[in-house]
Amino acid sequence: AAASRSSPRARIASFAPGFIGFDVGPGVAVAAYPDGSIERLDLATQRRTRVKVPGDLQQLTVDRHDVVWLLVSREPWAWRPGGAPAKLAFAHELDDLVMCPAGVVGRAPSALFVLDRTPIQAIAMHADVDPAAFGSFHGCLGGRSWLGTQNELAGRLELADLTNGVTLDIPSMPTADSTLLLAADSLWQ
Repeated sequence: AAASRSSPRARIASFAPGFIGFDVGPGVAVAAYPDGSIERLDLATQRRTRVKVPGDLQQLTVDRHDVVWLLVSREPWAWRPGGAPAKLAFAHELDDLVMCPAGVVGRAPSALFVLDRTPIQAIAMHADVDPAAFGSFHGCLGGRSWLGTQNELAGRLELADLTNGVTLDIPSMPTADSTLLLAADSLWQ
């Protein structure tokens, strides 16, 4: 049986061969190609737009409002529906982007930035160690807007509440066989 136009298989098959990155939002699919171009497909109209961004495309993700978020040469860009990709007026280089229920978050060595807020919300994280020692995001925890970073050299886990900017430092790293549970406003190990 043929796949419907809205199925994941049909969305992927509709892009030119050779794409290196892909994401889907509620009404848009987007693919990145080795030449630095990005193609946006509006799923309702089947309208395609292909652009090339200046610099090294490191990451792309789509939010629940069909905004395509890009990390280009460590700088955040947003490609809003009906517009063109635009670099955010932002003075920090980012290491990566992550999508959370609270918004789109960029990570720098000593801070998290909620990029889809006006103004952009900065949350200070510990900066007393080598930035290369920070692990990647562990993702959003629970239904709340907590986000965790791991610092193996310092032997700690740090959580940030993306709603109010409060951080919680867990001085000892959980072991591989331990579990962290976030429930309401409590954290259990």
